Amino acid sequence: MPRGHRKTARERLQTVALWGVLVIALTAVLVVRIGFAGAVADAISAALEALFIAAFLALTVDPYLKKEFFREASTDIFFFWLGYALPHEVGDYLQTFIMDTKLVRRECELRWNLRELDTGKVELKLRVSFILQNVTNQRQDYQLGGSIFGGAAQERVLEMRCDAPGLKELEYVWGPRDFQATSDGWLLGPHCSIPPQATLDREKRGDIRFSILYASLHEPDGSDVWMTGAPTINVKVICEPADRFRFSINQEGAELVGPGQWELKGIRLKDSVVGISWQRLTEGHELDEAPSP
Repeated sequence: MPRGHRKTARERLQTVALWGVLVIALTAVLVVRIGFAGAVADAISAALEALFIAAFLALTVDPYLKKEFFREASTDIFFFWLGYALPHEVGDYLQTFIMDTKLVRRECELRWNLRELDTGKVELKLRVSFILQNVTNQRQDYQLGGSIFGGAAQERVLEMRCDAPGLKELEYVWGPRDFQATSDGWLLGPHCSIPPQATLDREKRGDIRFSILYASLHEPDGSDVWMTGAPTINVKVICEPADRFRFSINQEGAELVGPGQWELKGIRLKDSVVGISWQRLTEGHELDEAPSP
């Protein structure tokens, strides 16, 4: 069996039973060999010897074979999944991705909102919110963070928050004065300890939802991007106001569900990019949706 595997009560009971069979079979073989003779005794002795050998193999060889099977499977698990071997570079990346994935984002919403300014620029606010799930069986540390860029966009972070019904120790709302700045341009929220999702489900707790609000300056016709910081399942994009700007999205397979609104089904790997672009509508310009590429 794989290293680090903890035996269940059923497995422990099976081991005890096998040791019992081993001792009883060995004792019976000795009794038959010493106290009896003849063809019947020889047949009974052979059957008991076979039982002894089977129990011995189950206690010694079988666990080794299982361990070797798991070892071989783990060296190229994708062969078993896909039916063919992947290049080493791809396989190594995917194995690292799977082994390192402990926190997953679900039901992510990206809400872009544009506001025209007297200067001719537009102020863009992007609120990113998502449910965070711990897919391991142990608590995991998490710290919400946002990267900002200088230049003409003058990007800044306005708010970070966590809403966790039933887990008041995780809830917070932080403003710009509360963020912890790093030397590489990141702003971080407080450290959080995320319970396993299985525990939350068992205790019927609510979802843990994080959100972050960005603001930046742009031209009337422009674009913006957001990058996943963890594997993300299902993304909804909302762009407003759809009656003043024509929005488009750079994602294949994005399903248009309303004016300036798309749904991205499935999983986005870590560091995947979701981008939008917009054009300001002039008076008398007919509003229509630009098709997704």
